[in-house]
Amino acid sequence: MLLPPKLQNLLHSLPIEGAVRIELVEGIPIFRASSTVQNRIEELLTKQQSSPLTSDEEHELDLYEEIDDYLSFINRTVRNAFLTQAISWCLVDENNPQNQSRKFSPKEIAATVPETEISP
Repeated sequence: MLLPPKLQNLLHSLPIEGAVRIELVEGIPIFRASSTVQNRIEELLTKQQSSPLTSDEEHELDLYEEIDDYLSFINRTVRNAFLTQAISWCLVDENNPQNQSRKFSPKEIAATVPETEISP
């Protein structure tokens, strides 16, 4: 069983509300950082290109990376759950003479659906 990445700390500057938004992509909910958070990350990355970041800014950027890893994990988990459910409803066992629908094991499903990452 996969465990989610452990968040060590949340940013003190991260807004409690409005930090994450949910979008539907092909009917699957995807968690993404809000535009406010994305703008802050872009500010830090732009500054990093022209001058060194302070230790506080480096730490802030590291924490955003942890949050990004966590959201990526959640998105992969949700996506795979949706696909597993959809495939278990749609697949037909060709070896079954009556060609009746049946439930497929996660291992069988994993063999037919490559895992791809949906980034936040």
